[in-house]
Amino acid sequence: ASLIAIVVVSLMAAGFFAGAESAVVSCNKVKLHHRAARGNRRARAVERLLSSSESFFSIVLVGTNIAVVVCTATATALTVRWFGESGAAVATAVMTPLILVFGEVIPKAAFIYQADRVSLLVGPLLRVFQFVLWPIAFPATLLVRALLRLTGAGDDRRDLLASREELVYLYSRGKRDGVVER
Repeated sequence: ASLIAIVVVSLMAAGFFAGAESAVVSCNKVKLHHRAARGNRRARAVERLLSSSESFFSIVLVGTNIAVVVCTATATALTVRWFGESGAAVATAVMTPLILVFGEVIPKAAFIYQADRVSLLVGPLLRVFQFVLWPIAFPATLLVRALLRLTGAGDDRRDLLASREELVYLYSRGKRDGVVER
């Protein structure tokens, strides 16, 4: 019974990280910045996460991978106990769709649907995971930054308002969303 609980909890953790990534990436950045500027601590936590995309994605990917490995390893141990040598194949056949549906597709769809609200809920939790997973995520972040520098991909970063068209877009989007008043 406790191994089944580990499978369920780790599957939920995988779903949390997948959905949190989608919510944070999909949230309205204009509203987020406005809330952060007005003192909303949750919005500031999300902005801090987004200030280093390499670190943010490292945390999410490390958390997701740990959850999936724990989930599949535990499920394999259970099914080997129940089905003998064929248990590994049974675990693969059962866990693959479960992880795809409950650990990826449903959480991403649900979290994106309410991205602005959900990002404020998951942001502080992701900041906690940023510290907890730091020993694993930090080297991954350094590796990503080094590879980006090596390939020149990191040189393409632009200012927030790189063009007049982007400024006009942000203004109209903010006005439509009720963040900018006339």
